[in-house]
Amino acid sequence: MTVENETLLPLIAEVGQLVVPQAETLAARRDEPDYHDLWSETDVAIAGREKKEVFFADLVIQKSDVSFSFMPVYASGDLRAVFGPELPATLKSRSCFLIRRLTPEPAQQIEAALRAGRELCEDRCSA
Repeated sequence: MTVENETLLPLIAEVGQLVVPQAETLAARRDEPDYHDLWSETDVAIAGREKKEVFFADLVIQKSDVSFSFMPVYASGDLRAVFGPELPATLKSRSCFLIRRLTPEPAQQIEAALRAGRELCEDRCSA
């Protein structure tokens, strides 16, 4: 495995520590130095369709930053309310944030988003 930018390993590890608490209820399929992901492996209803599994989030080392992709925003636009102005300033697309350094405000917003997204998944799980 080749890491694209080894100088970002400490940053992905730091952001990864925010993701670790979610791994108790979500499944980590890949946990590598330069890539971490989380999946919901419980039946869940999204936009009226039943899914057996749903991609939740990932962290990936890019050339000059760490990308944080957060898919629950597609299931509920209300999740954007957990973001202050700092994290959206790093938005690359609707659900992908590019992180060059982690300061307390974006870290808190990432934690809040992960908690809210996990709760959303749990609320929509089929019984």
